[in-house]
Amino acid sequence: MSDARETGFISRLRRPKGSSHQAEWLNRLKQKLRELEADLEAKECVIQNLALTCQERQAVIEGLKHACDERLELIEQLTQTKH
Repeated sequence: MSDARETGFISRLRRPKGSSHQAEWLNRLKQKLRELEADLEAKECVIQNLALTCQERQAVIEGLKHACDERLELIEQLTQTKH
């Protein structure tokens, strides 16, 4: 949600006078809170997925490094036995 929308919503939060308006105001606050909580949960999920993706990529990189090291050792052994 953009800052302008948040600021606009907050500026409209002035507590209205009259009990019927207060109930409506409270319901709007509750709805906004639910929306913000859902937005936060969605963002947390994205962050967790990004972290997992980074961990998976790091594991692949480590595996490739290990495979390269093994191949370099084999190449060194082969070149030593030929000399």
